[in-house]
Amino acid sequence: MIVVSHRLATVMDADQIAVLRHGRITERGSHRELLALTLPDGHPGWYATQWRVQQLEASLDVAEMADTADAADMAHAADRAADTATGRGSAPAAPDHAR
Repeated sequence: MIVVSHRLATVMDADQIAVLRHGRITERGSHRELLALTLPDGHPGWYATQWRVQQLEASLDVAEMADTADAADMAHAADRAADTATGRGSAPAAPDHAR
């Protein structure tokens, strides 16, 4: 089976991964081998560099989603506090024995 993907997480479990650049295979190996690959100039290969970029993007997306959820929670709490302070909020219901 051949799988073509720009998203490296899709192919990380493949037995062999081939990196094509300008129509030629420039890197080939397992996920682990490609992450460990060092080019003759001492830099990591394209696969390893792109893997790190995609992992960073994914972690930033998760952090952004958490920040958005935290901001929404904080805004909701601020609205409730403002409503309570101005008397617009509903007071807690009295216990049944106090009615």
